Amino acid sequence: MANYLEVAQMSLRHHIVDTRRVEDNFLMQMEKSADTHDVKGWMAVKEDLLLSQVRNMSLRIKECPYCLANGGPGSRECSLCTYGKVKGICTVPGSKYKEIENARDELKETIRGYGSGLEESTSMKYEPDRNVFSDRGKLPMFRRKISPPKPQPHVELGPMTLHENYVLVPIASQENISIGNLNFKCDNGVSVHSVSYPQFKGMDSKKIFLRGGMSENDTQPMKVPLGDFALFCEAITQFNNGRGHDNKPF
Repeated sequence: MANYLEVAQMSLRHHIVDTRRVEDNFLMQMEKSADTHDVKGWMAVKEDLLLSQVRNMSLRIKECPYCLANGGPGSRECSLCTYGKVKGICTVPGSKYKEIENARDELKETIRGYGSGLEESTSMKYEPDRNVFSDRGKLPMFRRKISPPKPQPHVELGPMTLHENYVLVPIASQENISIGNLNFKCDNGVSVHSVSYPQFKGMDSKKIFLRGGMSENDTQPMKVPLGDFALFCEAITQFNNGRGHDNKPF
């Protein structure tokens, strides 16, 4: 179960990073509406944001170590699932998963219409000389200009396969990665480079190689030894978060 937990943890980290990108995009759209005093447009985007937050709850198979260990919902192994024995098999009505799923669907229906059918309001017009205070400590609040994030290298990993001594990690997609342009070192000592083909070199050399394209050679799976998998997950997560990109090439 420990190895499946590491896979679920890495999947969850990727999900959180991707969710933040989606929310940043909504935030930029709302900034544009705020700049033009378009309250109707702002509220419409906010409705989309709320729906996205509910829709993107972390309930996927690859984010659950129990599902990964038992083949996922609908598998004949579900009857052996230790979580299912306590909380109910996920596909069966009345299970904890079904309760959450039903509540999520009900909340989505409740949110729909939240930002539509509104009238324009002149009271929403921005007044530079007007003091606007927060409820905490009566501190003035200032609108922050949101700039589009700079494109940063990013790799999305696909469904992983656990073998006896290693994890086979496929590459689902890659962005802003060019051969020879990556040379970054993460906090745990693992370095990420772009070379001619994807590869992971174990903790003796601590290197992850990416190619950047989407051809068959660019996305061939990487074989990561079980003993190195936790460090591999940490490095890929930090790389995708952009923290490693502030380092000077070494």
